[in-house]
Amino acid sequence: MDTITSHPSGKNRSGIGWSLNRLVNAGSASYHRRLHLQQLLPISLKKIDDRSSQNRRWIISRLATALRQERNRGRCGHWTYSLNRHVALLQAYRGERELLENSGD
Repeated sequence: MDTITSHPSGKNRSGIGWSLNRLVNAGSASYHRRLHLQQLLPISLKKIDDRSSQNRRWIISRLATALRQERNRGRCGHWTYSLNRHVALLQAYRGERELLENSGD
């Protein structure tokens, strides 16, 4: 059974969901493209080092596809599903979205 914890905003949140969200937020805040992206997607270093907004959008779309595939593996209970990979993909996705939003393009 899931426990209810007190959230700083005064609202009660689900313990597992709230903890997982905090984990993803912390990981996306410390996201480093060159370090993390190579481990998640088959992308060349040239693509990783390209900081253009077009390339960022391309990487975000690749991350979204990988996230969708990982989520589907988890939903159907496939033996290759990895919660660690799922969290890492979500952290990278959010990190790339923040980089795109902060680039001003």
